[in-house]
Amino acid sequence: MIPGRVRAAIVAVVAVAVVAACWAVLRLAMNREYGPASWDALIELRAPLPFGHRVLVPLLAKPFVDAGVPVRWAFGVSEWLATIALLAALARGMARDLPPRAAGLGAVLVLPVLALPMLLAHRWNVFYPWDTWAMVALVLAVDLIRRDKLALCAALVFAGAFNRESVALVPMFVVALRLERGALRTTIAWAVWIGFAYALGRAAVAMLVPGVRGAALHLWLGDELRLVGNRRARQRRAVAGQRRVPADRVVAAASPRAP
Repeated sequence: MIPGRVRAAIVAVVAVAVVAACWAVLRLAMNREYGPASWDALIELRAPLPFGHRVLVPLLAKPFVDAGVPVRWAFGVSEWLATIALLAALARGMARDLPPRAAGLGAVLVLPVLALPMLLAHRWNVFYPWDTWAMVALVLAVDLIRRDKLALCAALVFAGAFNRESVALVPMFVVALRLERGALRTTIAWAVWIGFAYALGRAAVAMLVPGVRGAALHLWLGDELRLVGNRRARQRRAVAGQRRVPADRVVAAASPRAP
C-alpha cells in the first residue's frame, strides 16, 4: 500500500510532466523556426548575431543531434525539461508567501498567461529554444536574491549568460530587492559582482564562437532605430489590411446579376 503523501507526490510529478509536455507541444506546433537563424544553424553554431551568441541549449542538444535525434525532437525535449524547471522554480518562489498547494497552482496558471500572445493576429511566431530557459534563470535569480544566496546567484548569471542576454537584468533585481533590507554599499557591491559575472559569461561566449559575425544587438535598421522600423512595418501592414477587399464582396461582384 502506497502512503498518502507518496501517492500525492507521484500524482503531482506526473501532472507537472503532462502539463509541461502539453506546453512544449503547443510551442512547437504554433511556432516556427526563424529563417536566418534556422535550427540547423543554431546547432552548428553558425547563426548570425544575436542568435549565434545564445549557445547553451544548442551545445547541450548537439550530441543528441549528432547521434541521429531530429533537431525538432531535441529542442522539444529541452522545452519540456525547461517547462518543468520553470514550474518548479515558480512554485518554490511562491511557497515563501503561499501554502504549497496554492503555490503549485499559481505556477501552473502562469502557462495560460504565457500562451496568450499565441492568440494575437500579429505575432512574432518563432520558436527559440532558449526562451523558457531564460525565464527559468530569471525566476531562480529572484528566489536566490530573496534567500540571500548571492554567490549562487552570480554563478547562475554566469551560466545564464551562455543562454541569453536577459540575465543582465539580475543586478537590477539585486538592488530592487535588497535596497530596503541590506546595507547600500553591500548591495551595490553584490550588484557589481553579479554584473561582472554576466560580462565574464558573455566574453566566454564570444571566445567560444569567434566565427559568428554580425551586430550583437541589431539596434539599427539602416539609418533608423529598429523600434522605429518595426513600428513603420506594423503601420504598413495595418494600412494594407484596411485596403484589402473582403472575400464575400469579391464573390458578390463576380456573380451574375439577375435582370
